[in-house]
Amino acid sequence: MQEKLGDRKVIAEDLGYLTPSVKRLLKKTGFPGMKVLQFAFDSREESDYLPHHYGTNCVVYTGTHDNNTTAGWIHELSARDRKFAKDYLNVSQNKKIPDAMIRTALMSVAETVVILMQDYLEVGEEGRINMPSTVGRNWTWRMQEGTCTKELAAHIRDLTSIYGRCSRSLDTKRKEGKEVKKIALFLAEGFEEIEALTVVDLVRRARLEIQTVSISEEKEVPGSHGIFGDGG
Repeated sequence: MQEKLGDRKVIAEDLGYLTPSVKRLLKKTGFPGMKVLQFAFDSREESDYLPHHYGTNCVVYTGTHDNNTTAGWIHELSARDRKFAKDYLNVSQNKKIPDAMIRTALMSVAETVVILMQDYLEVGEEGRINMPSTVGRNWTWRMQEGTCTKELAAHIRDLTSIYGRCSRSLDTKRKEGKEVKKIALFLAEGFEEIEALTVVDLVRRARLEIQTVSISEEKEVPGSHGIFGDGG
């Protein structure tokens, strides 16, 4: 495949029973495997799909296009499996499971996370994309205009930010960028040498609450009360 197509990003659909040859192939190629959370909650046995078993080289899904939506899947579970899922996800009500599943996927160590839009919308079985080995109603679900509200977009952004799945907000980046420029200009007026990377690092790590800055050559800066505060 590499000879014909070159270097391509591949996700190995290693679902179901994994034979030793499949495991060897994954190890040899380095392809990430799939982890589907809906397959994890079998109360009869310990499942490799439970997040505490994950390595980083995998892609985790709440469910795939061949699964029910999470809101629909809840009602397919046996009473024991549903209780296990609730205990694992630390929720007490069925309606809270979709959001808990999303959070669990996002907070896992998996390199990549895929969440169906139906799960963010908490759509029931009517939002299922595909029922394997059937014809007629598959691939017909459509998200209606206006369904993805600003509030939902903000919620998705907040979740991905909380669990480190996206960069800092654009507003934060802009603010930090402006403050870094201010610091650079401020220092340039009073010091012959500055270590710009150290300044940038301090700004980002201390979130602009800078108390002191170590530099290679110290000089007294007239009116040095600016962004550093008194005696900064």
